[in-house]
Amino acid sequence: MIPVRDHNSQHQREYIVLPLLAVFSFLVLLIVSPDSWLHAIWDHHDSAWFFTCGKAWMSGMTPYVDFADSKGPLLWLIYGLGYLISPRDFIGVFWMSCIWYTAPFYYCYKMAMLYLNDSGKSLLATLCMAIFMFFPGVHYEVRAEDFNLLFTTIAIYYVCRLTSGYDVPLRAVRRAPWAVGACLGATFLIKYNVTLMLLMPAIIVLVAAHRHRQSWWQSLWRMAAGAALVLLPFVVYMGCVGCLDDFVREYFVNTVATLRNSTYRPTHAYGIIRHNIMLLQYITAVSVLMLLAFGRLENRWKLVVIFAWYCIMVINNARWVYYYESISVFALFGIIALLQFNFPKRLVTTICVVAFVGIPAALGAKLYCLPDVAWFNNHDVQRADFNRCIKLMSEVERPRVLYYLMNGSYDIPVDGLPACRYWASQNGSTPLMDSIQVSTIERREVDFVFMLPRFEINARMDSLGYDRYDSHCDEIMVMYKKRN
Repeated sequence: MIPVRDHNSQHQREYIVLPLLAVFSFLVLLIVSPDSWLHAIWDHHDSAWFFTCGKAWMSGMTPYVDFADSKGPLLWLIYGLGYLISPRDFIGVFWMSCIWYTAPFYYCYKMAMLYLNDSGKSLLATLCMAIFMFFPGVHYEVRAEDFNLLFTTIAIYYVCRLTSGYDVPLRAVRRAPWAVGACLGATFLIKYNVTLMLLMPAIIVLVAAHRHRQSWWQSLWRMAAGAALVLLPFVVYMGCVGCLDDFVREYFVNTVATLRNSTYRPTHAYGIIRHNIMLLQYITAVSVLMLLAFGRLENRWKLVVIFAWYCIMVINNARWVYYYESISVFALFGIIALLQFNFPKRLVTTICVVAFVGIPAALGAKLYCLPDVAWFNNHDVQRADFNRCIKLMSEVERPRVLYYLMNGSYDIPVDGLPACRYWASQNGSTPLMDSIQVSTIERREVDFVFMLPRFEINARMDSLGYDRYDSHCDEIMVMYKKRN
């Protein structure tokens, strides 16, 4: 017999759950996000790069011509909107991420409801997901992986929706390819290795839709149309401003070139995991929860196939531990399996209340024990050094900044702009990228240059017309200011 769901009461509960999840997102991100008031501006890396790209775009510079990176324009648009909210710090991005993270939490809740059909248990499962999405030692900065997490949860939700065993309405069967296609397009415009991960959920959605009496052609055109709705506005814009060919060159050709220059190989994943205890704990916890899900959930084979595909894709690219954030959503199914046992409703409510406050507090306590996390009131020497540089940089209005063979966040508080297309260096940067940085310095088209003291070009900077300001910290960037 097919289970029957009370959709009206479910929608009423969701109106209550959604604002709760929004508040929960704020609490968690206030603690764990380096973009919040509790953390230091200077301790940003990739997120500072994305912010500067968004800022440059919002300031009239042309993407992939005046500035470039191996990321897509949707990510820069998100950071650009954050810049417009708060131009000289990351608070605008913090608010964007609070809104953004509410959505994946919401879809986790919807997935849990498919299996549990209990709002209290589903909310508890969703709150527990913060432990895995923000696992200390694996997650630190809010990066491309965070913004892509929304599209992963949407795609996997529709996999569960179409294969959950419930009587699926025809509108949901038709909507699924549209939604998954939009997710494919959105991830493609942020970081396309996640698009490759989503191919497996997309295939399963197509198969499930076919079993619900939708032809392959109907589902394929809906999926393609969903992707086109997201992609076309960006393609049209880049065609109009004349940077579409530059987008192709930077996002595909040069990204592949930098990956080839990287020393990472998939076989290195074993050593990375073995020597990082927190990453090992994270992977073990997610894997054990998936094993529990395999023993209890109905559509377990489809979930295991998607999980295995994600793991293969992550290991193939995961030079940095934060790549493993992409598998965090799979912990949900093990939590659901645990909550399928009978618990008193009052106990579930009590645990939800405790988890609502306790999980952000526990994540904060763990982060506070990590010595490299920069809160607003620690790392006094680094903070003082950063502020000294900012004071000097503030003498120039909207300075042009270049990070030689590295990247940084010194331009954020002074509203600085990229000095050239490769104003900061990607891992595995090509000789052409490096030479453009050097020629920009030599032509004195940059107001401030940052580099490590070990680089040979340090010896030439005085003759090129730049004054040197040494850092008081070991292996922290040297700043050069262009002489008038």
